[in-house]
Amino acid sequence: MRKMHPLLPNETPQCILLIVFQLGCVNGFIHKVQTNSAVQPVRQKVKRLPLSIREEVSAELNRLLQENIIERVNVSEWVSPLVVARKHPGWLWLGVDLREPSKSVITDCYPLPRMKDLFSALAGATHYSQIDFSLHQLPLHTESRDLTTFITHDGLFRFTRVPFGLASAPCAFQRMMQTVLKDQPGVQNYLDDIIVYGDSKEEHGMNLRAVLQRLIDANLQINFEKSSFGQTSILFLGHVISKEGVFPRPDHLNAIAEAPAPKDMAALYSFLRLTSWYSKSLPNYATLVMPLRQLLRSNTQAMLQWNDAANQSFMKLKTMLLKSLPLAVFDPNLPTFITTDASDYGLGAVLTQLHSGKHEHIVAFASRTLSAAKRKYSATEKEAFACVWAVERWRTYLWGHRFTLRTDHQGITTLLNTKGMNRAGKRIARWSARLMCFQYDVQYRSGSLNVLADCLSRVPLIKWK
Repeated sequence: MRKMHPLLPNETPQCILLIVFQLGCVNGFIHKVQTNSAVQPVRQKVKRLPLSIREEVSAELNRLLQENIIERVNVSEWVSPLVVARKHPGWLWLGVDLREPSKSVITDCYPLPRMKDLFSALAGATHYSQIDFSLHQLPLHTESRDLTTFITHDGLFRFTRVPFGLASAPCAFQRMMQTVLKDQPGVQNYLDDIIVYGDSKEEHGMNLRAVLQRLIDANLQINFEKSSFGQTSILFLGHVISKEGVFPRPDHLNAIAEAPAPKDMAALYSFLRLTSWYSKSLPNYATLVMPLRQLLRSNTQAMLQWNDAANQSFMKLKTMLLKSLPLAVFDPNLPTFITTDASDYGLGAVLTQLHSGKHEHIVAFASRTLSAAKRKYSATEKEAFACVWAVERWRTYLWGHRFTLRTDHQGITTLLNTKGMNRAGKRIARWSARLMCFQYDVQYRSGSLNVLADCLSRVPLIKWK
C-alpha cells in the first residue's frame, strides 16, 4: 500500500511523498553476528502468561510471522524467554530477553559519530527534519538466527530481522544508515535518528527530497509518529539545535533550577549535603548557608517553619550551584555512569562521564515526583523503578554503549540482572525486562556518596499523574 503522508512539507513533490507503509526490508544488507565460541549456549524455560492475554499474544505472533519478522523453529541451542508488556489498552508489546545470548556476541567496533562534530554540522541551519525508523528492517543472516530463538506458549520462534536488544544491533544499524546516506549533503545520522537540514527553506526541501529518495531506493520505512518535518529547531541528543546554535536541553538543568523549596527536615538536610559537596566552588558558602543551617537546628518537627531568610539563601545557593555545574557534551567513547536514588515521594538521577580517567563531568540531571500509587511501592521497588526510569529517559545516549548503573540499594545490584529476575517480584522482573536492550553493570554506591541523586529525589521537579 502506498499513499501520501500529510506531515511532509509542501515543497516535497508527490512522487517522493509516496512512502511505503508496509514494513520495509533494506536492500543489500544482511547482518551476520560474530560470536565467541567459548560462551556456552543457554536454554531458558518458558514464562507462563496469564490466560487473559494469551490470545492477544498469539495474534501478535501470527502478525510477526505473516510479516516475515519471525519464523518457527523446532530446535535451537539458544532459547530466551518472551517478554510481554501492555503499552496502552488494546496493544501488547512483545520483546525477547536476549541478555544471555548477547554475552556471546563479539560487539562491532564500527565507530559512532562524535557528537561535537554532529552539533557543528547542524548548528546554524534554518530548517530541520527529524526522521525515525520502524523496527525490524535489517535482515538477519540465517547462521545468526538461532541466537534470537525464544520460547512461548505457542512453541519456539526466531527472528529473521535484527531484533531490538541484540548486542550488535546498534553498530550494525549505524553502518547501514551511513552507507545508505553516503555523500548525501544536508544530512546527519546517529543510530536510528536522521536529521535533514538546510540554510534556507528551499535548501532544506531539496535535501529532504534527496534523502527520502535514498530511503525509498533502500526500501526503508519511516516511523511517521516519531518523525517531524520542516522545523526551525529540534531536540537532538539532549540538546536544542536551531539557527541560534546548540544549547543544553532545558530540563537537564530544570531539575535543579526549578526545584521547590524543601518541605521537611529530610529534604533540607539532603539539599545541604549537596551544597556542601560542591562548597569549594561556591563563593562565601559559609555565610550564605547560615540561614538554612539555623533552620535545621531550630526545627525539631518533621515539617519546616520556612522563612524569608531561608528562602533567599535557598534561591541564591541554587543559582550559584547551577553556575558551578556546567553540563558536558556526551561522548560515546568515555566511561558512562547513571546514579539514581529514590525517596518516599520522588526520584532523582544524574548522568555523568569520566574524563581523562580522573573526574566525572555531569551530562544531565533528572527528577520526578511519584504518583500516589507509586508511593505505595516498597523501598526496593522504588529504587528499582528509579533505575529503569533513568535508563529509559536517557536511551538516546545509552543504547549501544556499555554503562554503569549505580544505586545505594544493595539488593538492586542482583535484582536487575538476568539471574536476579528469577528471584525478583513480578513488578521488578517486568521492569528489569525493559532494560534488556541495554548493556550495563549494576554497582552499589554508598548513600554518603550518592549526594546529587539523593537531593534530586527529595526536591523532585516533574509532576507525573
